Amino acid sequence: LQNQKGTSQQLLFPNQIQFNPADLALLKEIESDLSSLGFDISDLGKGSVAINGVPSDASDVQPERMLESILEDFKNNSSGKSSSKYERIAQSMASTVSRREHHHLTLQEMNQLVNDLFLCDAPNYTYTGKITLITFTLEELAKKFE
Repeated sequence: LQNQKGTSQQLLFPNQIQFNPADLALLKEIESDLSSLGFDISDLGKGSVAINGVPSDASDVQPERMLESILEDFKNNSSGKSSSKYERIAQSMASTVSRREHHHLTLQEMNQLVNDLFLCDAPNYTYTGKITLITFTLEELAKKFE
């Protein structure tokens, strides 16, 4: 996030996607931020764009789904807790990439995930404010079982 220079994995066959006028306007508004994350998008006209490249960290996610999800998250959280537009887009992308269906983590991946969580500025909450974990003292835990 800090150097705002994401690497792009170019697609062998660009994905074409059609947007309604409101979504297309939002896409144009955040296009430079998407590009900084590694997206390579070109306007084809008439509400259509081509996704030529995606962030290299997200190359296993369907490009259309990822872009649509980022736009939806951005629209629904336009007053989000993040300080910058770029940060909200990055968080939305991270959330989209993390939702992999039928992917089971190994013990090593689980441990790495927990370690990475505690490296965050606010590990107890998601970027939307949902609680990710709660800590209890032994006394509080004992009371739960009385």
